[in-house]
Amino acid sequence: MTVSERSYAPLSADHYARLAEIVSIAHADLQEIRPDLSGQLAACLAQGAAGNVLDHSVGVKDLDLWRSKSAPPEGRRAPARRRKTYDFGPSSLGRPRVDDALRDA
Repeated sequence: MTVSERSYAPLSADHYARLAEIVSIAHADLQEIRPDLSGQLAACLAQGAAGNVLDHSVGVKDLDLWRSKSAPPEGRRAPARRRKTYDFGPSSLGRPRVDDALRDA
C-alpha cells in the first residue's frame, strides 16, 4: 500500500460504502457508553474529503466524518464534540503517515 501525504483520486462507491460501515461502527461505539443518545440524524464528509468530492484538485490527507445526533432526553447533555479515529483499511487512496497506535477499528 502506498504511503502518501495526500490523495487526489476521486472517492468511489467502495469508499462511500466503507465510510458508511465506519459510521455504523462509530454509532454502536457511542451507544455503548451513552445509550440515551440513540438517534443518529446524519453523517457527512468534512474538510478536505468534502472538498475532494467537488474538486479533485483538493488533496485528501484523511477522511473526516461529522455525525449529528438527535437531542438527548431532558436534563442530559450530549458531548459537544467526540473525536475518535477509525482505520479505513486497505484503500486505493494510500495510507497516511499516522501512528498505528491511534487507529481503533
